[in-house]
Amino acid sequence: MRTGRDIALTLLLICVLLVLYFLPSATNNDQVTTDSAQRVTPGYSGEAPGHSLSQSSRAQLQYVREVFPIISSWDVSLIQRQLVEPTRSSLSHGQLTEVTAVLARTLGQLKSYTDPVRSHIETLDDSATLAVFSFMAKFEKDSADVTLRVIDRDGEMGLLAFTVSVSEATTV
Repeated sequence: MRTGRDIALTLLLICVLLVLYFLPSATNNDQVTTDSAQRVTPGYSGEAPGHSLSQSSRAQLQYVREVFPIISSWDVSLIQRQLVEPTRSSLSHGQLTEVTAVLARTLGQLKSYTDPVRSHIETLDDSATLAVFSFMAKFEKDSADVTLRVIDRDGEMGLLAFTVSVSEATTV
């Protein structure tokens, strides 16, 4: 029988492979921009101090704010609807069920989370951008560091991967 840690490592590997799948599209270093990592603080709007977010950045941030409660409901069918196609087809319903069961048992119900901060953005091709958001979440049983990798394809948002790291280094 696979342990929660085995399941978490398997899903993390799948997420890494999917990110690597998209990265070769960004072949020119001039196309890749990286925001400096910001410390996650409650109420932080995702903006760098003194700068306003672009319309696409605001849309990405809004998507993250909407999708995280869906993810943390631990409802597999709802999560699968948010996943972009490479992730959806490479991750079986059974794998996602196992992972969400471990997270539900370990963390419980979502209580609150800090405002997501975009820590990385990368142009993948003419119509797609990878944006990485990080934040802290409090659940009924524990707290976790959360990272969401979002694909923005001409304004259509989708979830590439998510990582939930709890105190015992359980990563999904």
